[in-house]
Amino acid sequence: MLRSLCFIAYAIVLLAPPVAGQGLPSRSQAYLFTSLASDVRALWLNPAGLGLLGEASIMAETVFDKPELADIRLSQWTLAFNTRGLSAGYQRDRLQSDSSNQALRIGLARPFSRGAVGIDMTFYWSDRSDQAFNAGLIYRLIPNVNGSLVVRNIGQPVIRSVKMPVTGIAGLGWSAAGGGVQVGGEFIVQDRIEVSGVDLSYRAGARFSIRRPIPLAAIVAVDLGSDVDLDRWFLGLAVGGSRRAVLGGTFLSGQDSGLDIVNVTALAINR
Repeated sequence: MLRSLCFIAYAIVLLAPPVAGQGLPSRSQAYLFTSLASDVRALWLNPAGLGLLGEASIMAETVFDKPELADIRLSQWTLAFNTRGLSAGYQRDRLQSDSSNQALRIGLARPFSRGAVGIDMTFYWSDRSDQAFNAGLIYRLIPNVNGSLVVRNIGQPVIRSVKMPVTGIAGLGWSAAGGGVQVGGEFIVQDRIEVSGVDLSYRAGARFSIRRPIPLAAIVAVDLGSDVDLDRWFLGLAVGGSRRAVLGGTFLSGQDSGLDIVNVTALAINR
């Protein structure tokens, strides 16, 4: 199944037209949490997660959106691998114009007795070339509870003439039933670029899985603004165990409520 999904994703990348909109963050950030990520997807969330477990993993992901007055279009695709804390990934945002945003990220993580630390460097190509660092920590506070700290956009890269703000994330994650239940939460502090001060936001979510007769997992996550109002929410389904597919959708709330983004991810993990 994984080979078929990768082939479909590759064919879509080659044949689909460029799409509208600015660059999207990795869709892994829509439903995973910095304290719980422990495979190749941690490259896009918290580099420390790359070294949390002794594993090798690969991923291929496609993202679709629907701009106003336009058909559904491919807006992003991602390929990445991790092997025992050494990881690399490539992400491409397809814009409505003929241009695109590209990012190459290289990460390195090392475990210690109660967690892991990691760092990655990202090279961006858009209307100009730039680079930035991300650094992260995962620490087991008590059995089944992890804490995490992440700092993103160290160096404040400029993408499409927009300076990316330095962002700090503090997270907590709880696992139970052998990982069958996971609950995560995050507190996010983002530096303001044009004026002094910071912006605050929050995330929370859960994953519930069963292993028989077919491995399945239901995923839900919500993004909350500084006033703790609902900004957007994610609903997804994962099918498979160490070889799995994840299908998910991000929905907006408020006046523009409705399905905004759909992502399809193929993932293979060997531990």
